[in-house]
Amino acid sequence: MINIMNKKLLTTFLIFAATLFSAESWAQTWNLTQTMTATLDNAGVLTISTTKSEGEAMPDYYDYSVVPWDGVRSNIFSAVIGNNISTISQWAFYGCGSLISATIPNTVTSIGDLAFLNCRSLTSITIPNSVRSIGIMAFAYSGLISLTIPNSVTTIGGGAFNNCTELSSLELSNSLISIAGLVPGTNNVGGTFANCTSLTSVVIPNSVTTIGYYAFGGCTNLATILIPKSATTIESGAFYDCNVKDVTVEWNTAAAIPKVSVPVPLNPNANSPIINALFTNVETATLHVPAGTKALYLAADVWKDFGRIDDGTPAAIVVISNPSLYAFITHNVLKVESPQAEKITIYSAKGTQLYSTTKSAGMIEIPVSSLHGSVLIIKGSVSGTVKVVKR
Repeated sequence: MINIMNKKLLTTFLIFAATLFSAESWAQTWNLTQTMTATLDNAGVLTISTTKSEGEAMPDYYDYSVVPWDGVRSNIFSAVIGNNISTISQWAFYGCGSLISATIPNTVTSIGDLAFLNCRSLTSITIPNSVRSIGIMAFAYSGLISLTIPNSVTTIGGGAFNNCTELSSLELSNSLISIAGLVPGTNNVGGTFANCTSLTSVVIPNSVTTIGYYAFGGCTNLATILIPKSATTIESGAFYDCNVKDVTVEWNTAAAIPKVSVPVPLNPNANSPIINALFTNVETATLHVPAGTKALYLAADVWKDFGRIDDGTPAAIVVISNPSLYAFITHNVLKVESPQAEKITIYSAKGTQLYSTTKSAGMIEIPVSSLHGSVLIIKGSVSGTVKVVKR
């Protein structure tokens, strides 16, 4: 009995000692420089501060393993960067899987490479308008849900937000010059926003001149895209494997329409093949172009592959027989109307059946994206036939 009691007391003591030791190990302070310290408190808040009033950069680390708090990364729930810190170093918070918030002051001008890589619990971040650059893979594989990049940012490194699979809302800086493609020397790590599978739309700001190889590749729910006329260089794969439904472009002349370039392999030893297509599966997508330029895009490689090209010109309607059947296209929807219930069948100009349904008296609506070709022949089993020409 005494031995059993002793064992229970010993077990209780060991648990208490382990808990006490663990709690004490959380509260630590590291001297990063003579004037900068990092302190982790018992609540899991890591605070980095400097006594320099003119600003001080965090030391850079060549690997995550040499970051002073590497051994206690899992204990960090919040990071507070103090005033007068000017840069966040590379690898600083890499793999801090418990990190749920990070406070960045408006004295920070750059966020280093891999700074928040693999911070899966970090769902939001406020980037102040003092930040001018965001490093390679700085927030890759993080849990970000929404992101606003302030207009102060002019440079974003390759892969900075790739594989942020929860990112569904994105607002880009109006000062951004390029959206980088694959990262050289990293076994073809994806482009800046590659594999952000929750992203559904993106507006490229009119400051951007270059959209890199696979920049948005693998964004499998990205359906709506606006590309400004400032973008003069677009590399293949930029929107590869996206669910493209609606693209708006702004180039007014044939000469301005960018030729899609195929880059040389960034890593010759990588297994990934070079992707030669800008988009995939756009046969049912709509391309919106400036007024009067439809013919230019119909003759241009890549852009001519879209199922529908819209320059704002309304569809023409030709009555072949019996005017009691009426059809027109508006807002990417074909509307077919007749006064009686009947079977409606739609054919291409070559006679291929594209669609068939039985409707009640009145109007039905059919998405144009499901109807291939520029000419549609609509036949009613009772009311006759009309031809609609997409323009």
